Amino acid sequence: DGPDSSVLVQNCSLIGNSASWGGGAVALYNGASLTIDNSTLSHNSASWGGAVAVDSSTLTVRTSRVSRNTALVYNGGGVDANAAVLKIQNSLVSDNSAASDGGGLWIASNTNASIENVTLAANSAASYTGGATVYFASANFTNCVLWGNAGGLASLQDKNLVYYSATGNPGYTSVQGWTGSLGGLNNNAGNPLFVNPAGGNYRLGPGSTCINTGDNSALASGFPLDIAGLPRRSGTIDRGAFEYTLNNCPADFNGDGLVDDSDFSLFVGGYNTLDCADASMPADCLFDLNHDGIVEDADFSLFALAYNDLICP
Repeated sequence: DGPDSSVLVQNCSLIGNSASWGGGAVALYNGASLTIDNSTLSHNSASWGGAVAVDSSTLTVRTSRVSRNTALVYNGGGVDANAAVLKIQNSLVSDNSAASDGGGLWIASNTNASIENVTLAANSAASYTGGATVYFASANFTNCVLWGNAGGLASLQDKNLVYYSATGNPGYTSVQGWTGSLGGLNNNAGNPLFVNPAGGNYRLGPGSTCINTGDNSALASGFPLDIAGLPRRSGTIDRGAFEYTLNNCPADFNGDGLVDDSDFSLFVGGYNTLDCADASMPADCLFDLNHDGIVEDADFSLFALAYNDLICP
């Protein structure tokens, strides 16, 4: 709090916190500056800004997950930004909820926002827009995916993204229900074909129109990896937080080309957690090999087959 306050939160998990007012995990005010890098903000709650409330300050979020947070009374299930400078890059904003508006992001009151290679999925708002609301503010969304968000407004586009007396626009972005009314270049309503949205896996599936259709110049070269730790650019950059990679060896959890004891140790952690929706489940529930939302005996049988083969094809 204050103009001389600048903080870096890196490689952290902020889970299960609550606040009576704004910012369940983090509240940022009075000219402060915060960078959140390679971190998880999950299952937090507050009256507004379920995970983060930022007012008259600067917030940067890089390669992080803002998921399953709740604004219990007002706006911004994930992030509530007012009169702020907001930058979110290479990140996932999913499964957050707000009692009023901006289930994922509430960008308001002269905030200047830049949202790059972000997936906003399955967020909800009881009254208005589930995905992102830009209200008397300025925001550009580039190389983003806004899909499967729910809210009280009638049109699919408005459930995902709304600009109200605001400036800026999306570009190279996929918005469910896209009509073209928000302007910008190379936007569409192409289905990202998420691998298993019910299980919280928002990776791009084969044939997704988000693959190789982003703008390479939009995301800084300082992001060599996507949010899952895979190479960020394989040809033209993809839209959203995840770069598509054809995985012929899904049981090789550590990516070393073998399915061995080290992968079994990782699998056991997921097996003991069971539910993909559990806050302690590792990223994207990779151990749910049959994509049914839980890590159970059926997944172990699939893992055992790959373990017996040892070497990835």
